[in-house]
Amino acid sequence: MEKSKRSEQSFHIFRSKLRHFRKFNLQTKLIAIFLLMNLGTVAFLSMIAYFTASHTIEDKVYENIAITASQIAFSVNSSVASINRTMDYIFSNTELQTILTREEEPRDTEVDKKVKTIMDNYFVNMPELLSCVLSDIKGNLYFYRRNVSDKELIFKWIQQSLKNDGQIAWLGAYELSEMSVWTNHTLVVSRAMKNLTAKDVVTPIGTVTLFFSDRILESVYDYIGEETSLMVIDAQNRTISSSGNEARNRMILNYLNTQEEKIGAPFDIWLEGEKYMMASYAVPAAVWKVVETIPYQEINKNFRSIQSATGVTVVLIVGGTIVMSIFFSKKIVAPLLMLNREMKKVSVGNFNVYQFPRERLDEIGQIQRGFNEMVDRMQDLLHTTVEKEKEKQLAELTALQYQVNPHFLYNTLNSVRLMALMTKSQNIVSMLDSLIHLLRKSAGKCGTVVSLRDELETVNDFVNIHRIRYQYDIQILNDLSEEALECLVPCFLIQPLVENALFHGFSEKGGGTISFSGGCKDGVLTIVVADDGVGMSEKQVHEVMTAQHSERPAFVNVGIRNVDDRLKINYGPQFGLRLESKVKVGTKITVTMPVIRSQEGETLKDENHACR
Repeated sequence: MEKSKRSEQSFHIFRSKLRHFRKFNLQTKLIAIFLLMNLGTVAFLSMIAYFTASHTIEDKVYENIAITASQIAFSVNSSVASINRTMDYIFSNTELQTILTREEEPRDTEVDKKVKTIMDNYFVNMPELLSCVLSDIKGNLYFYRRNVSDKELIFKWIQQSLKNDGQIAWLGAYELSEMSVWTNHTLVVSRAMKNLTAKDVVTPIGTVTLFFSDRILESVYDYIGEETSLMVIDAQNRTISSSGNEARNRMILNYLNTQEEKIGAPFDIWLEGEKYMMASYAVPAAVWKVVETIPYQEINKNFRSIQSATGVTVVLIVGGTIVMSIFFSKKIVAPLLMLNREMKKVSVGNFNVYQFPRERLDEIGQIQRGFNEMVDRMQDLLHTTVEKEKEKQLAELTALQYQVNPHFLYNTLNSVRLMALMTKSQNIVSMLDSLIHLLRKSAGKCGTVVSLRDELETVNDFVNIHRIRYQYDIQILNDLSEEALECLVPCFLIQPLVENALFHGFSEKGGGTISFSGGCKDGVLTIVVADDGVGMSEKQVHEVMTAQHSERPAFVNVGIRNVDDRLKINYGPQFGLRLESKVKVGTKITVTMPVIRSQEGETLKDENHACR
């Protein structure tokens, strides 16, 4: 049950990590996938390479320790065999046999000199020989090179050699005070002498005992490393010569005393929790054996070098993989990111986008070519739509300008007639002048641009007619800069905005103030038309800005929405109207369009086709 719960928890954790991974961008995902694939492969191959190299090194160490131990055993055996041959020569020397069998008493110095002369023949070139003791059956001792004061020990060795019945006896290694200046351990070898000329060769006539420095085996240590322990031990597991850590050598001797002896191929042992490799080879000439021991810690140094090399290799591969992953992921993702950026431009109506090259033939290239074709089709469609809309609005304006609202003319002329009947007032003249000016301007221009100053004069005529007709107390304030007044604007740009103030803002109040302000800045003309009429609610503002164009054909009903559409179609979506209003406070309409001078206006006029 618990195992099932743990599995379920692991699955939920995996799903959570996967959901988190999905939030990454495409390049991060590609890099992560490349790294996982390459790191998995590198880790697998590195493990195989490491274990293969480790086993190879271990096999080589086994082989090397076997070769080294056998070579050392051979070298020790050669040195011992050489001494054994010298012992054979001494054993068969007739002069020495004569000295040992002589019956004269007491001994004289001549005999000592003769012994020295004989021994010089054998040992003059052997500095490792510390002393030689020749003894006869009567107990007389003849010393060569150095005396040995411990006579009791000498006679003990003599007795041991006599028991071997003429065979060479290597008696071991000893610490002799007389020899301590020249060596740490003294190797003692002895042999019983027999009279080879007598018929009875069984009875010994004396002994010869040689004392060698353990330096005679010094050359064998050239084969071994610092951490390797090498021991030459006799049949009783007593140390003849050794190198390395003394404490470790004692542990090795304890092991050899308690375990079955293995001669030949190397094998592994454990000493106080540490693993060692051991090899043991016999030295037949002295019934000794050479024991070589290497701690695995020393062997592992080679492993650590492999680990370091493997680690460096892995780091280099990982670094290269990361660089290559970033490089190739950028190659894949960069065109997609650029495509995404250009698509965002198109989504907001900006068709001034990068045209991707058509040389790329893969799937990304196909997407790029498809995007190019899509943008081209959308531009063509938009251009067609804009042209049709322009033609439609131009037709509407033309119709409006050439079709004066009969009701408007009737009401105006009726007002003039009544005023003329009732009183002889200057208002009649003013109203007629304004009407004439207004009709002349509306009939003379279609789809053109005019200066803002001329547009405001038309607005003044329009306001003057309404002021007289409805008896409104209307004030006009002009705070536009001279630079702004000289700019060109589409005809009938301001009149619909003023119409909104007259019919919606002042109808209940019977008058008010309309102000014009604004100027030019950074290539943008800003015109603010404000009134202090009754204002509108947010809902009414929304209806005004989203309502369909009025179907009434009069020039006074072009409409606010129509003005906004004309500006956006002609100059771009960043231009147009912004309407702000507050009930019982008033309304403010802000017009923005590019600054157009007279030469630019002529170009626009040609494009919109003036009609008369």
